[in-house]
Amino acid sequence: MMETTTSPMARIRGHISTMPWRVRVCAGFLILLVLAALVTLVISPHDPNATNLSNRLEAPGAEHWFGTDALGRDVFSRVLAGTRVALMIALVAGGFGAVIGVSLALLSGYFGGRTDSIIMGWVEAQTSLPFIVLAITVASILGPNLRNLIIALVVTGWVFYARVVRAEVMSVSTREYIAAAKVGGQRHGSIMLREVMPNVAGAVAVITTQEVPRLILTAAALSFLGLGVQPPTADWGNMIAEGKSYVVVAWWLTVVPGLFIVAFAVAFSTIGDWLRDLFDPQSDAV
Repeated sequence: MMETTTSPMARIRGHISTMPWRVRVCAGFLILLVLAALVTLVISPHDPNATNLSNRLEAPGAEHWFGTDALGRDVFSRVLAGTRVALMIALVAGGFGAVIGVSLALLSGYFGGRTDSIIMGWVEAQTSLPFIVLAITVASILGPNLRNLIIALVVTGWVFYARVVRAEVMSVSTREYIAAAKVGGQRHGSIMLREVMPNVAGAVAVITTQEVPRLILTAAALSFLGLGVQPPTADWGNMIAEGKSYVVVAWWLTVVPGLFIVAFAVAFSTIGDWLRDLFDPQSDAV
């Protein structure tokens, strides 16, 4: 009996109804976080940058749900403002990194030969350096601000897409329908976009859910070191840096943004594991 193949997107649609509870919780958390961050652009309980020294280091309570910092700023409002920064980093840095990495992976895996040697030589050279060290170096050279932080993350992050997607492209490029398209006179660009790209979209989706947590953690680390988002702009990393001197008397200054970083990373990683199972044709239904 002939086996039927199912496209990656069809596999997702077929498994949405049986999505594990942990994935539903993580997806719900991310959706709620995004909505809260967007809503507070219009309606915010407090200005995240408004100082009030009479309320400094106030413990979490009814008026200030997550307490206040050393300048009397509302931590809840600042965490949500930091969420918007994190989402911007994930969208912009992750998006540009994916476009660059996938584009080079398509060229490398499809054409092979010298093109593959040049691109993969560049990838191997860059991956020989620790990711965080390279990010710190780039951020130090460019200077500390949000724009340069995003540039540093793009420069250091595209290689993960290129290395993994290139292997998928090489596998797809050997299939019969690709050869038939070449014989039929279809242009290389058209083949890559119409025939190859849809078949590696699953790998790109999985890498993205794994790459976003790394971007967020790296961005927080650079901001903590003073190489990322600069005060008074709220960012999870610089919030932890500002609160480290008050850990004993005001634990919420470091614990709250730290928990958001962990929850954000775990949520994306959990969804990524689920997607990886769906896109793997050998995997059982989750």
